Amino acid sequence: DKDADITILPGFIKYIVDAKKDTIIDDLHFSLKRLEKKYSINPGNKNILRRFLTLGKFMLLEAEEEYEIKTSENNDFDYRIGRVRHEILDRLAKKLNITNFDYKQDAIMKLRTIFATIEMVSINFPDSKLPKLSNEELEYCKREAVKAFDFIVIKRDYLLSYPSPERMSERLTRYESYAFGDTPRALGGVAAHLPRKAYTYFAKPYKLSEYYAEYKKNKKGTIQNMLSRLRGDLQGMLDKSMKLSQPMFKPYDIGD
Repeated sequence: DKDADITILPGFIKYIVDAKKDTIIDDLHFSLKRLEKKYSINPGNKNILRRFLTLGKFMLLEAEEEYEIKTSENNDFDYRIGRVRHEILDRLAKKLNITNFDYKQDAIMKLRTIFATIEMVSINFPDSKLPKLSNEELEYCKREAVKAFDFIVIKRDYLLSYPSPERMSERLTRYESYAFGDTPRALGGVAAHLPRKAYTYFAKPYKLSEYYAEYKKNKKGTIQNMLSRLRGDLQGMLDKSMKLSQPMFKPYDIGD
């Protein structure tokens, strides 16, 4: 059909914890205590945000030892977490024999390549370049990829700057995934601790034909304009959704 067109409808879903404040705090205390027991941590009188940071530090130290990463105490948390996730991904790339793997690209792009390769190995995709792995080796690669996924999400300021129920719940999910081997819900694993409500947002739809005349004159520039519009729509919906949930504690309040 020479008159066929494609409609773009930007959409965004925000999941909000559907529970009372006391219930959320009880769940946080229970989950943090379980993790602290795992690492033999005595929380003392630390507040909840400080306990999150302490657990993160213990997990980081454990990971640095496991992957034999030497670092300086002068390097901040996010830098050291970054080194861990890249070390995991680079080791997986070698084990999976991924040709033309870009060891300099960002962790998210590396992870996409890793997951795609693991999936092809899992379904016995006919490619002579893919490694032959036992079930145990394949499960190991999957677990390591999930670890890298956890470390991509764990960022200090993301939690401290806006300690909402959703961000704290997400951080707990990553901690539990790393510490106990629980697969995150985002990867088809365990469900969230508490019920949630989903809020759906849509931006104004538009048709690709609106850009056709411009595209014929400047393909690259037109594509960039379209992507910029899409990013703007998504960011606008994200900003609007922030009002659905407020911080439970004062941002950056980690006590003494």
